[in-house]
Amino acid sequence: MKDAGVNAMVTANNHCVDRRRKGLERTIDVLDSLAIPHTGTFKNQSDNERNNPMLLRKNGIKIALINYTYGTNGIPVSKPNVVNFLEKDVVVADIEKAKKLRPDKIIAFVHWGLEYQTQANKEQKMFNQVFKENGVDVVIGSHPHVVQPIEYEEDHFVVYSLGNFISNQRTAPRDGGVMVRLELTKIGDKTEVSDAGYYLTWVYTPIINGKKEFMVLPVTAFEQDAQFMDARHINA
Repeated sequence: MKDAGVNAMVTANNHCVDRRRKGLERTIDVLDSLAIPHTGTFKNQSDNERNNPMLLRKNGIKIALINYTYGTNGIPVSKPNVVNFLEKDVVVADIEKAKKLRPDKIIAFVHWGLEYQTQANKEQKMFNQVFKENGVDVVIGSHPHVVQPIEYEEDHFVVYSLGNFISNQRTAPRDGGVMVRLELTKIGDKTEVSDAGYYLTWVYTPIINGKKEFMVLPVTAFEQDAQFMDARHINA
């Protein structure tokens, strides 16, 4: 992933403690060994205080990232590990902490919603409002495994669900996702989202030399290609 250009990662999701403490800490160790900044899960409270929020700097722009999950599938978090859960008081406190760092933008990555539902539910909309009212500029969601609406209103941008970037779920609409692009421009002391866009993607799973391969393709690259459309129909 680092070779592909991933330069930051969020780790709070419903599977982050599937392998209990050993798995959570190994994930952190691997990311640290690759020098990939991360936030969302932490070895201990001191780690949480240092890396929550996570600060990213690029071309004079400073971004604060916060990350939450709705739960961990009923698996308790082993002490002293810390997982950022989607709780209103925690969210508000973290946003206030982020503001003190004087970032140009605050972005929240949230693992929320109901699987396979193409519309955001009441809880997602409620928490999006909490983020908006407390000063978060961008909210990006995951977990439902399908794409959900993207909205922009009053300088607040929300992607309720990115869908599946790569997976073995082969039936539509679970066999694809969306990549979102935000361009930030800083003029003086003000930073704005100067451009935004999205790219629909599909997971292509051809058999090559007897082995099933996984390829993430932009929809625009194949939507007029009968070969790929036939493959999509067969997989569905």
